[in-house]
Amino acid sequence: MNNHIGYMLRVILLTFATICPSLGQSLLDFDTDKTVAADADLPPIEKPFLTQIDDFRELQSILQPLARKAIAATVGVRLGDSYASGVIVSSDGYVLTAAHVSGSPGRAVKLTLSDGRTVSGRTLGQNTDVDGALIKIDGSGPWPFLPMADPSVVTRPGDWCLATGHPGGYDHNRPAPLRLGRVISVNGYRLRSDCPIEPGDSGGPLVDLRGYVIGVHSRIYDDATGNLHVPIITYQRTWDRLKESRVSALGPASSFLAQFDFDQDGQLTLTELPEGPRRDAYQRLAETFDFDVQQPQEISELRSRIGLDLSKRSNQQLDRPGQMLFRSPGELETLTDAHFTRGMAALNVLRNVTDEASRWTVDVLVDGKQVATGTILDSRGWIVTKASEIEAARRDAGDEPPRISCHLFDSQRYRAKLVQVDRQYDLAWLKIDAEDLAAVKWRKNGSPTVGQWVVSTSRGRTPLSAGVISVPAREIRSTPGFMGVGGSPTRTDAYVESIVKGSGAADSQLRPGDVIVAVGDVEVPTFAALSAQVRRFVGGDVISLRVKRDDEELTIPVQLGHRTDPKAQDDATMAGRLSSRRDGFPFAFTHDSVLSPEECGGPLIDLDGQAVGINIARSQRTGTLALSATTIQRLLNAIQQRFPESP
Repeated sequence: MNNHIGYMLRVILLTFATICPSLGQSLLDFDTDKTVAADADLPPIEKPFLTQIDDFRELQSILQPLARKAIAATVGVRLGDSYASGVIVSSDGYVLTAAHVSGSPGRAVKLTLSDGRTVSGRTLGQNTDVDGALIKIDGSGPWPFLPMADPSVVTRPGDWCLATGHPGGYDHNRPAPLRLGRVISVNGYRLRSDCPIEPGDSGGPLVDLRGYVIGVHSRIYDDATGNLHVPIITYQRTWDRLKESRVSALGPASSFLAQFDFDQDGQLTLTELPEGPRRDAYQRLAETFDFDVQQPQEISELRSRIGLDLSKRSNQQLDRPGQMLFRSPGELETLTDAHFTRGMAALNVLRNVTDEASRWTVDVLVDGKQVATGTILDSRGWIVTKASEIEAARRDAGDEPPRISCHLFDSQRYRAKLVQVDRQYDLAWLKIDAEDLAAVKWRKNGSPTVGQWVVSTSRGRTPLSAGVISVPAREIRSTPGFMGVGGSPTRTDAYVESIVKGSGAADSQLRPGDVIVAVGDVEVPTFAALSAQVRRFVGGDVISLRVKRDDEELTIPVQLGHRTDPKAQDDATMAGRLSSRRDGFPFAFTHDSVLSPEECGGPLIDLDGQAVGINIARSQRTGTLALSATTIQRLLNAIQQRFPESP
């Protein structure tokens, strides 16, 4: 029987979930604050697909003013030691968030506005099964807000949308990051988009291009396009109950079986199902569990007959409340991956602006293996790339001197000399013996602005990825490096009592029982001195330890990690590996393209084909850091003056 259930689950999860056409007919009245200033001067983009560069420009022109309004209405939410997000949807201070953020009704909450002010509020009602909740700010306002989308406007796969929120919690050094995406699939209980979100974004808004909230961030799974949101219609259907601090369970007893209940009357009939995969799946379900498909079936009774709430089978509950990995089901009306925001359809159009930039882009290899991407800075062979990836590969090369080479767009390979490393910016300056190379063309006026399209180039014509500027340039503060060593409470020296699994120490030759006597040239007579010295370095740095082991003295290199919650780190890396060095930059901006660490170091260009910076680190699940064109040009001038005759 379990095999039949598993089969039916796979079939049905791969065949359904569209918006129920009857949802808009039974809505409760709710106050939307008839003010709809959020969509003033924001014409919708009608084109479902971007087929030419001017379409990207049109979308960019809509996105940039809309971004300011969305960010202004996004708030940080703090409940005890938990940090998340919310969105103000009325001038008198009603805030939508996720149920796993708000907890039970009646709790005191602190909200941080976009201008840095902190105000008090109280949690109201919840829709527990869809992860929706409501908060009210103390005081009458008026507050900056985005209105909820009108129930008569149906959100569909392919609709453009943007996400804001406060990943990692509200940061006074950073406004709410903007991310662009498209709706992939939607039903009355869940919306999926490729708008990248991450921990801390929970409760933040998903906004359409008219300036209306269409969803609230709920959870993610292990794919960059696995971003799940609570549809706005679930808040509207229960608006009065939410304001009254009541807890609601939307839909019938089983949300799995509710997918077949088109008329939402609590029972299933074959006649209410349209011809197609969902009707076929329901008939196979009847055959498997031996019930009469021609007779109305009460959902509660049918659930008992099956003896299993199949909707739970595709979820894996994690340790933290509200964090859920959702193994994405396919859906009847689903945007194809080729038409995702960063899918091949978009990248093929963007090839029209990357043709020249691909000639400035190189693959950087160490002993024949690509470790980074690089940018040709002038015709005489100066190339810049990401230093930490090269250094890591060189350490792994063993005793033989590693061979650094650059693979150009025309398939030529050149041996490269490592001239200098800039540890502050994590840059490696290379020189190849070549002349008359195509060199980067920098954008001459203006800094990249939030909502502006940017494209990451490759040495082939097809871009690596594309996205929009999420956060303007600012200092990316460093976090102290984490070695992963525990000391002894009974000893005064830097004795290694324990080693944290998965840490840099665990990946090194360090062993419990070792005594660390120095970090580099600095002696560390106590464990406190060791800790103080390690804190001078940042995650990704490699430190050299002088160690006593029995009667031997050893030199052991250890790469420091990042001091972060392991669960948060797991969530952050769901869409791939992060750069080992991803913070501690004096000045960098963020965009929402998803690159791998070995794709960092190459040019980042605008829709005119001019470089606005270079990618320097995959810093989080949702984005990549880039150094500005001004920064790179200033550093290049300094390096060329210092090494004018470098071969």
